[in-house]
Amino acid sequence: MKFLLAIFLCFLTSCSEKPTKVQIAWPKQNNLNDYEFINVELPHLKDLTTLSGENFSFKGSQNFYGVEAYNKINNFTSFENMHSTSKNDLSSKSISLDLEPLGDTYVANTFESLLMLTAYYAFEDIRQKAKAYFKIDSRAFSDFMALGVYPLWLNSKSYPKPLMTNDNAMYSVLVDTIFILGVGDQSGLPFALNIGVFAHEYFHRIFHKQVWQNSNYNLWPFFKSSILKEHETTKERQSNFWLSATDEGLADLFAVAYSANPEFMSVSLTGKNEQILKEHRSLVNEFARIATYENLNEGSIDEKWLKYCDKNYYCLGTVIAKTFYMAAQNDISTLRNEILPLIPYGLEAISENFSKKRLYSLPILLNAILKNASPALKNNLCQAYNQKFHSLMGLIACP
Repeated sequence: MKFLLAIFLCFLTSCSEKPTKVQIAWPKQNNLNDYEFINVELPHLKDLTTLSGENFSFKGSQNFYGVEAYNKINNFTSFENMHSTSKNDLSSKSISLDLEPLGDTYVANTFESLLMLTAYYAFEDIRQKAKAYFKIDSRAFSDFMALGVYPLWLNSKSYPKPLMTNDNAMYSVLVDTIFILGVGDQSGLPFALNIGVFAHEYFHRIFHKQVWQNSNYNLWPFFKSSILKEHETTKERQSNFWLSATDEGLADLFAVAYSANPEFMSVSLTGKNEQILKEHRSLVNEFARIATYENLNEGSIDEKWLKYCDKNYYCLGTVIAKTFYMAAQNDISTLRNEILPLIPYGLEAISENFSKKRLYSLPILLNAILKNASPALKNNLCQAYNQKFHSLMGLIACP
């Protein structure tokens, strides 16, 4: 019996030279808003029992205490020091997959096991596609990353009221980790299985590594002081709003490019109470069509969006994503091959500007991308800029 068990565990880990085959949930090729079971290989996996690999590993049931974590920032000396120390502070449990062999493929017996297998495969695939689309060498692709499953995100140890417990996913700069929260009352496909949501969160890591952790500039002191600052000036508040909108908008743009679905969140937002969020995050529905920098800034957009978009940087993020989607003429191939390779120029310009002026404005991104575009694409970009950012055209180098 022990001999047979040892053989079974050997198959689950790395005793065989063949890649591990598993069953996951994945969008149907002919209907991106529907999912099916497919069999895939995990060539970079080292241990299936713990879902540990060359680039990612899973941690389970982590407790994160926000107040205590942020209070420690002043003690850190670098981004690397912050990431390693904060990760060590996370209490976590080992995950336990419930799988059974079906021929040469391992199949999940529980939803949680299916979730983790799908997420592991997705993040490996996202990492490879991001390298190909952005055409850069980035620490986002080379630095090892943990994936936290079902964390408990708490305010503090003394006031342990959960801030977020379900129906979400997030990248935490403090611990350089993507967390996948549990499933609650969400009506559609859980975010925990939505590959577009995974890509969105992975882009936040790319944004952080390329902007803040850029090796060409020492932005650690500025980053640390901005986190610890208790009061913002009006200019700093505006800069942070624009930066958050840029991060969210570009994350949505990458998610659309990766998933090939301009409304990648729609499959997860099917309930009546989720319709406005579904509409807002789509690049092909009403909001993306009518929203501009001007009508959001002036509060003159259609009344049904006013309350939702008040001081909501996600709304401006959708405008940013829609602008580049328009410049790609709503074509996924053009988005992947012509627009995404320009995004790193924008991130580099943001990082460089922070090293000099400590502030950010949208023309920095728009101009950097425009400067490096082909003549034909420049024309498309300028048309999209003029439609969505008309009042900023005097600050943008369009003819």
